[in-house]
Amino acid sequence: MPPDRWFWTLYWFEGSGHNGDFVFTVGGFHSRYKASAHHPNPPRVGISWQFDPAISITGKSYFAITPKVVMAGGRLRLVYGVPPLFAHLEVWADFLINYVPFYMMIEAGVSVRITFELDFRLVTIHTDVSIGATIHLEGPEFGDKSFPCIFPRRTFQHESSACFWTLTV
Repeated sequence: MPPDRWFWTLYWFEGSGHNGDFVFTVGGFHSRYKASAHHPNPPRVGISWQFDPAISITGKSYFAITPKVVMAGGRLRLVYGVPPLFAHLEVWADFLINYVPFYMMIEAGVSVRITFELDFRLVTIHTDVSIGATIHLEGPEFGDKSFPCIFPRRTFQHESSACFWTLTV
């Protein structure tokens, strides 16, 4: 299969050795999904836009569905740069849902970074500030679980035999 195609729709008929299997994908699969050897491995769908000399937007995304699982995700990055100030904003999300047995994994995050640098020949002033938040939800059971409040710079974690999640801010 040609490696440069980012869109695939395939169905395997009786006698193919993979009877009833199908895949529809635009941009590939979730990073933790182990695709069958007969499934394609397309590259992510990307965007790259230079709005003006100081602002650029880049990103990648994917979506896939098979008889057992559905998944989607993407990452978007906005960069602003006019010396001596540079700012980066990055947001991302990924989800993976297995049908039988039911299982899901959702991850999302955002980060902001600002850098400032002044050069006075003998002395350079450099400041770098960043902040971010990520969330990870995993498992089939949420019925009796309460979601924690969000406090800066804290990590909340819950583990049981059926559910695992972490929230870091």
